[in-house]
Amino acid sequence: MIVNSHRWVADDETHIAIQQVGALVSARVPQGSVLTGVRDQIVDTSAKRLRPLLLLLCARAAGRPLDSSALRAAAAVEILHEATLVHDDMVDASQMRRARPSVQARHGLRGAAFGGSALMYSAMSLTSDLPEYVRSETALTAAHMARSQVEEVTRAHDHTVTPLRRMRIMYGKTASLFRLAAVCGTRLGGCEPDLARAIVRTATLYGMAYQLADDIRDVYAAMHEGADLTRCDLIDGVATLPILLSLSDRVGVVARVSAMREQIAAGERVSHEEVREVARLIADGDGMAHSARILGDWHGQTRQHLADVGGAIPAAVFGSLVGLLDTVGASTLRPLAVDRTEAVSCPT
Repeated sequence: MIVNSHRWVADDETHIAIQQVGALVSARVPQGSVLTGVRDQIVDTSAKRLRPLLLLLCARAAGRPLDSSALRAAAAVEILHEATLVHDDMVDASQMRRARPSVQARHGLRGAAFGGSALMYSAMSLTSDLPEYVRSETALTAAHMARSQVEEVTRAHDHTVTPLRRMRIMYGKTASLFRLAAVCGTRLGGCEPDLARAIVRTATLYGMAYQLADDIRDVYAAMHEGADLTRCDLIDGVATLPILLSLSDRVGVVARVSAMREQIAAGERVSHEEVREVARLIADGDGMAHSARILGDWHGQTRQHLADVGGAIPAAVFGSLVGLLDTVGASTLRPLAVDRTEAVSCPT
């Protein structure tokens, strides 16, 4: 899902601003030693930049021009996101990121640990002279993300994780950063409270849908021979919604998934063929169809929340926000015959 061309951004001011944000992000990570590898990752042209784009569009929703505060906040959100990717690759032992060697592949675990931390500090320093609510919201979100990511890792192969618990983890590790972008953007842009609340709800649900779409794609990717399984949720023991909902599916799926999880938790090697077979069972089962219904419902809710306040947003900004929302949904749902009639609430 490469969307870095941003053809769907119809607002000219935002189009210009995202280039300025990219330059600001690049300038905050100097060349030298490990930081070269970190810098190479965050200035990569394939980076989607969805979170800073969301912040900029939210700041434009009231029709006001963007200022340096919005640019700095957007850069901070993007750097914070990139820091989590560096740490994610350490946890997953991922050798590649955006078709290039990851930071930990180039500089080892210690280098990546310090590089990711350096990015965290850089993000915080960007907000140091911004309004207090930006600083506090950024700090609270960073802490929430860290706690949720720790929970996901420490509860790997934990059979007691429930779908509701998983959704709370999804909110903490992914959706909370999209929410941060919307909160900061709407306040910096001077949006009226009702408009700001609607946009923040939209952004939060978008973040949930974004993570669920990624979890669904992970199952499809694991089905294919030759797939890179170094970051496979089935192997890592991450209890994503498609996997959890499959555990209430046919007995055969429960037995195969449970047996494989127990093997991995015990340190036993599981063949790629077994992973592919289990992924196929999940993809063909009711658990995946249920996950797709949830995704479809969340995606529909984001469109509805935005449509409800569309008249208060400049047309070019509204169209750009709709384009951003559509970066999840259709491509993920296409392999499935999705019935969107079952509503699922987001536990935020």
